[in-house]
Amino acid sequence: MNGNYIFGFDQLEKLLESKNLSDNAKKYSYLTWLGLTPSEMTSSYYNHRTRTVESDDRVIFVKEDRIAELLAPMDGQAPKKSEISSAETELNDAGISPAQLYKMSFFNIRLAQAELGQPEDIVRIKEMSRHIGQSAAELDKEYAAFCEMKK
Repeated sequence: MNGNYIFGFDQLEKLLESKNLSDNAKKYSYLTWLGLTPSEMTSSYYNHRTRTVESDDRVIFVKEDRIAELLAPMDGQAPKKSEISSAETELNDAGISPAQLYKMSFFNIRLAQAELGQPEDIVRIKEMSRHIGQSAAELDKEYAAFCEMKK
């Protein structure tokens, strides 16, 4: 991790392990890393057979084995609001901002799409920027700094 930036899943995993967090807080962090907002989490479930997190409007493939292992117990079940709330509190108490995790997810997803030559999902970018609470222009400026630091 460089400053407040997380440049990949391995860095996220090391950060979470260094804080000695509960599995609930880790599960929340990994779902955030996959690009889910807390409201999306309550309507999403993990399918261990297909290694996907399925929500109302999208399906996300889980590539990382560690995330798949941690999500396996919630197979077919969405996290409860109380679990999400307690995970957010635990992360904040450990000095990890859930909003910053979401932003790093957003930046890493965006960068991966750019590296693959895929077009940006403008609707998803607007949804994510709304959740983060920054304007698209502010996020673009911070994203440019993120990309520069990753080089």
